[in-house]
Amino acid sequence: MNRVEAVRAYADKILSALPPEKRQAAVLHTYGIAECCALIALRRGLDAEIAFVSGLLHDLYAYWVGRYLCHAQSGAEMARPFLRDLYLFSEEEQILILSAVYRHANKELVNGPYDEVLKDADTLQPFLSGSAQAASLPSRLTALLAELRIPHVFLLA
Repeated sequence: MNRVEAVRAYADKILSALPPEKRQAAVLHTYGIAECCALIALRRGLDAEIAFVSGLLHDLYAYWVGRYLCHAQSGAEMARPFLRDLYLFSEEEQILILSAVYRHANKELVNGPYDEVLKDADTLQPFLSGSAQAASLPSRLTALLAELRIPHVFLLA
């Protein structure tokens, strides 16, 4: 089993345990974020696999416990033994993934390259899916859309 497949199996196990009315949105968000992470990482010359994995892991804690309070920090702690015990990621790669998960909720701060990939993906995916959530961070989203050369129009209420 390759690295991404191993993490997908872990994510799918958590997502499949959700009630059906929450599962579809969680799956769409999780995989949408992971795909956006890979796209943004490729654009920035970063490792798309590491970015994709951070996207898969980023909200699993919130789905597992059913709340978002401190979900980024707790999510990194939940993912730490999983990644360690897989023996598929180097220590440096684990640090990059866990840092991105840990810092993804604080979009006002600028952190490391993979942290920013996940923050940007977590901003882009709701915009692409038509969620009103994206309008809450117009400066980050505007900068990202310009970087990706995606034309956009904002209709902020």
